[in-house]
Amino acid sequence: MLLRVGDPGYLSELGILAGDGYLDVSARAAADISSRILERMVQQGIRIPKVAQPALTALAANPPLRKKPQDCRSEGRSASQIKLPLEEIREKFLEYIPSNATDQSQEQVDSKSDLRQGLSHTTEILTRTFEEIETCALGTAVACIPVNFYDLDALTQGLQRSDLIIVAGRPAMGKTSFVLNIAKNVAQFHNLPVAVFSLEMNKEQLTYSLLSMEVGIESGRLRTGRLQQDEWPLLGKGISSLGAQPLHIYDKPNAGLLEMRSMCRGLMAETGKVLGLVIIDYLQLMEGSTPDNREQEISRITRGLKGMARELNVPVIALSQLSRGVEARTNKRPMLSDLRESGSIEQDADLVLMIYRDEYYNPETPDRGITEVIVTKHRNGPVGTCKLLFEPQFTRFRNLAV
Repeated sequence: MLLRVGDPGYLSELGILAGDGYLDVSARAAADISSRILERMVQQGIRIPKVAQPALTALAANPPLRKKPQDCRSEGRSASQIKLPLEEIREKFLEYIPSNATDQSQEQVDSKSDLRQGLSHTTEILTRTFEEIETCALGTAVACIPVNFYDLDALTQGLQRSDLIIVAGRPAMGKTSFVLNIAKNVAQFHNLPVAVFSLEMNKEQLTYSLLSMEVGIESGRLRTGRLQQDEWPLLGKGISSLGAQPLHIYDKPNAGLLEMRSMCRGLMAETGKVLGLVIIDYLQLMEGSTPDNREQEISRITRGLKGMARELNVPVIALSQLSRGVEARTNKRPMLSDLRESGSIEQDADLVLMIYRDEYYNPETPDRGITEVIVTKHRNGPVGTCKLLFEPQFTRFRNLAV
């Protein structure tokens, strides 16, 4: 389940999943699920529209039946035709839940309404565009989200909602640390929910990194408990501060796009807010829906991530590996063509950031401790390079002193 740092998740309350991965829901259980969904919505003050009632009634009256693979074969159907993951049921139900806590949520509803009705006149679009420009100018916008790295914000104008952002680099460049810093900044400075899908590291490892970043104590000493006497109060304050930030981590390996989208919708319903950021670490570990060759599978995944970013109106950051061809060059600064399975990634991404640390390859470099963030693609603006100070012992990135 999607967990908030320091708090137990409750989304597991909404599902009854058999051990073999098949949905096992009786009519009684389905009715119980429906009642708990209603109870949770009432507790959170979410208005329940009439259109949601048929969904609840249908779930209770027509629950999916559990099917074994042998039953599927006897009926002449494959298991994939019968298998109905719990995430699909939750996702379909959450489509009925209104996200009416912010103006941005209403814009999302309006956008979907436009799609249903067909063509939109440019007057309507220009009105929203002017309002967005005005709110950005006044500093009250939620459309562009600064990440508090000043040079990077100046180059990219912050995170843009509905953008797919790729962060790529060779191993040991600090990709995960970089996006964790961005996640923490968005949650802390903008008080917006952030969902981190970690397919490589577990949630405890990420939390140690976040805590080290927060308190300025090496994560190695945090893991072993080798703290000085005066560091314990600092640790307590850091835990309290980090626990108050709306950071949420989901660490199931090989998670798929449908599962992630369902979790994001559930988080929006739970918090009553639009998401500030979604992070996926990393792209090549995502589970595809078909057994095609890997390049076609990555192409489907990146298109799906771009669709999710637009549908939820949230910036989506996906980490990506680079090909080993980088190591064969004299200048090892990465280029756009170095993206592994790069065709679809280059095409679908709105923004591509490459992470490079010269000291990894040249220990005597004068740029020790400096990380270059190279903007190799920017659909809505210029490309270029900005530099940040990297403190690996704290997994922390900082602005360079002016």
